[in-house]
Amino acid sequence: MSCLACCGPDAGNSCELERIMRNFLWTGDPARKKLITKAWHKLCCPKDEGGLGLTRLEYINRALLLKLVWRITSHKDH
Repeated sequence: MSCLACCGPDAGNSCELERIMRNFLWTGDPARKKLITKAWHKLCCPKDEGGLGLTRLEYINRALLLKLVWRITSHKDH
C-alpha cells in the first residue's frame, strides 16, 4: 500500500505534495518558491499535447484507493 493511499482522500495532502513537486521542478529546491511560468494542469497534460506527461497525485491516489477496495471486495476467505 502506498503512503498516498494511507493518507486518504484528503485534497490537502496531495496539494502539499504537488506544491513541493512544483517548487522542485522550477527551482531544484522543494522549499524555495519561484515565479511559475506554466500552469500545473498544463504540465500534467500528455507530452503530445504540450505537457510533461506528469500525473496529478489526486488521480494516483484515487486509483490506488480503488485498487485497494477492489482487492478487499474480491478477496474470498477460504
